[in-house]
Amino acid sequence: MSLKSRLITLFVIAFGACIILNGPQILVYLIAQAAISGTFITMCLKKEREIIAKQNQADVATE
Repeated sequence: MSLKSRLITLFVIAFGACIILNGPQILVYLIAQAAISGTFITMCLKKEREIIAKQNQADVATE
């Protein structure tokens, strides 16, 4: 399972649990949290691509 899939799955589970435990009035908070989580997921994926690019450059340099 890729990092993206794991992060999205974790977010969906947390989002659903919050709605179940707190009811629909928590929806405004959860929308704000979704924006924050989306930013976090984007940052993680960007960092993952940077790490992979560096590893690929290192592999090319050693050949």
